[in-house]
Amino acid sequence: MSRLWYQVAFGWLAFGATMHFSIDVLKQHFISHREFNETTRNFYGMHTSFAASQMLFALLGFLLLQQAPAVLRHPGYVALTYIAGAVWLAVTFLFMTYWEPKLIATLFLGLFTVATLAGR
Repeated sequence: MSRLWYQVAFGWLAFGATMHFSIDVLKQHFISHREFNETTRNFYGMHTSFAASQMLFALLGFLLLQQAPAVLRHPGYVALTYIAGAVWLAVTFLFMTYWEPKLIATLFLGLFTVATLAGR
């Protein structure tokens, strides 16, 4: 049962990262009528790196789920996951005005907590 919760948690993170990149970077790039300057470059860079970090973490979670599922319950990995989630939340509250990235990170942490508790 915990395997399913891990899949849901990492699937949500991958989906959220894909949507975040699609909406906040690609859509803004294609419909934007702003000139390309330092502010625009910082906007694209921050959102791209934010979405990429979430996608890479989700892919790492899926890889561990397939190759070494016991690692997902290791206290070091659990702590790393909560630290990553806290950093994502901090970035969203400090630098992003949209509520969607906050929701993505919060739901991921909640789903990961359920998966961790179901695995014990």
